[in-house]
Amino acid sequence: VLAPESPWPGGAQDISRAIAWLADNIADYGGDPQQIVLIGQSAGAMHVADYVVRPELHGPTGRGLAGAAQISCLYNIGRAADKPMHRAYWGEDLTAWQQMGTLDALIDCELPLFLAVAEFDDVAFHDHAAELVTTWYQRRGEYAPMHYLYGHNHLSTVYGLGGQVDTLGPLLEQYISAVLTGPGVE
Repeated sequence: VLAPESPWPGGAQDISRAIAWLADNIADYGGDPQQIVLIGQSAGAMHVADYVVRPELHGPTGRGLAGAAQISCLYNIGRAADKPMHRAYWGEDLTAWQQMGTLDALIDCELPLFLAVAEFDDVAFHDHAAELVTTWYQRRGEYAPMHYLYGHNHLSTVYGLGGQVDTLGPLLEQYISAVLTGPGVE
């Protein structure tokens, strides 16, 4: 369901239901419920981030993910532009938006993350990515797992998957391989 019929955190609630279904059914299709990696782009990235950091959305066995990727995401919702599409999802009370951000919780998150921003994304995505990278480094003393996708715009990152100008796919493949075979994964 789309906004405004399904306001925040409706997207993350949808993900929660999908992860619960996967956990219950993935083995029937030859999959492993311990090897689920969630990936989202743009609004989907924000839904992924919301799901990752909000324990009230997790099932009885926890988050249920081996990793999560956010491509072209807004992290500090309190700083998001006041636009009709944002109001449709986050509501009319702009002061409440600050509590809807994921920046701080993502930095504190132990889940392996993949973060990316495209060279020709709107400046807001660059601004949010820069804030996350800066704050991450200040708190953790290490560079955030942020990838800069040269030569891509907001849509070409995902539309190019599998094509001749695919920059994102190989990076995601490398990330997924690492989280599914890395420490703590059997």
